[in-house]
Amino acid sequence: MRSEAKMTVVRKSMKEINVAATLERQLQFIDFGCGSGGSFSFAASLQPGEGLGIDTSSQMVETCKAKGISAQVGNLLEFEGRNVAVATFALDLLPELQGRLAFEKALTNLVRAARNYSVIQHSYFDADAELAVRGAALASNDHKRIQYKPNISDYLNFARRNGKALSLVGLGIFGLGSAAAEPINLESSAVGNDGSEALANTFRSLRVIFGRRDVGRFRSALQKAAAGKSLYIWENAA
Repeated sequence: MRSEAKMTVVRKSMKEINVAATLERQLQFIDFGCGSGGSFSFAASLQPGEGLGIDTSSQMVETCKAKGISAQVGNLLEFEGRNVAVATFALDLLPELQGRLAFEKALTNLVRAARNYSVIQHSYFDADAELAVRGAALASNDHKRIQYKPNISDYLNFARRNGKALSLVGLGIFGLGSAAAEPINLESSAVGNDGSEALANTFRSLRVIFGRRDVGRFRSALQKAAAGKSLYIWENAA
């Protein structure tokens, strides 16, 4: 039993050493929730240079490595590195976390890990409430993997509460793409909207960019990562 416990400690220590050794390099970006590597390629297109993919799935990590992508098993909720890369990315990851507390912890860890900026992207959940009262919905917003639906107010409130502690100097929010709403079909309805007004397109995705410490670097990040329609821009030039 003692031998098994000792080996467990050794394996854990070696894993921590490997992660630390990676983070000591001059990383340009970290892609949290890298999956099979698609989001890693996107991150590399915005912040070229050495990057690291992190995913909770060892299978996804091995898939990335087979493609020549530097990747390690890890969890954003447990990540303690600070200022370890120029930029950090989380694409379609935050909605898979269970609840607001997990969302805010992950977002805090994501921003703290970046020296200059962080990019978040996921489905446009702000459309849900408006479409629902008009008798429509976006089918993609109810995927079984979705545990929490961050919206614009979540990011604004996060910046308001944590701006000083995280040295935030900027926030950009953008609506991307187009998604067609579908009518909500119930078995019977005595009163309701027929949904005809709701079948217009809405944004497919929300992209959020946080800037840290330097407004000039935040503006540079916006030039790289801004896309779609600008919904909200804030800068703290003080």
